[in-house]
Amino acid sequence: MERVQELEREHVQLYGELLKALDKLYQLQRGHGRIRDKDAESTLATRRQLQMSIEKSAAMIRTLERLLKYEGNPDMGLTTTEDLLALRLGKLMQENYEMDYDVAEFMKREDKVRQELREERLQYSRLTTRLRELSDKINSQKDTPDESDKIKSIPTLGRSEIIDQNERIEELLIALKIHGGYDPML
Repeated sequence: MERVQELEREHVQLYGELLKALDKLYQLQRGHGRIRDKDAESTLATRRQLQMSIEKSAAMIRTLERLLKYEGNPDMGLTTTEDLLALRLGKLMQENYEMDYDVAEFMKREDKVRQELREERLQYSRLTTRLRELSDKINSQKDTPDESDKIKSIPTLGRSEIIDQNERIEELLIALKIHGGYDPML
C-alpha cells in the first residue's frame, strides 16, 4: 500500500511538471519567448488548475465506475493496480465528504455562537448604559440635603440599620461601576 501511495505522489508531481513544460512550450510556439506579462502568467496558472481539475474529475468518475462495478459483483476480485487505486481513492473521497460535512456543521455552530455573542454584547452595552444613568441619578439625589434631614428624624435603632444598608448599597454601586467600566469623566 505504501508503494501505491508513493507511486501516486510521483504521478502527481510528474504530471504537474509536465503541465508546466507544456505551458512553456505553448508560449514559446506563440513567439512569446519568456513569460513577462502578469496576465499571461495568471492565465497559465488558471489553465493548469482547470486541467488538473478535469483530470481529477475524470479519475473520480473512473473510480466511481469501478466501485459501482465492484459493489454490483463483490465476488469479483481486485485484480489490477487500477482496481486497488480505485478502492483507495473511493475511501479517500468518502473521508473527504465526511470532513466537508463536519466542517459545514462546525461553521454553522460558529455562526450561531457569533450571533449569540453579538446579542450578549448588545445586552451588556444596554445594561452598562442603564447602570451609568442610574448611577448618575443616584449621585445627583445623593447631593440633596433633604435626605440627611430625613435620616435624622428616623428613630436611632432603625437609623443605624439604614446607614449600614446605604453603605452596602454604595459599595455595590462602586463595584458595579468598576466592573462595568464606568468613567465619571465621560
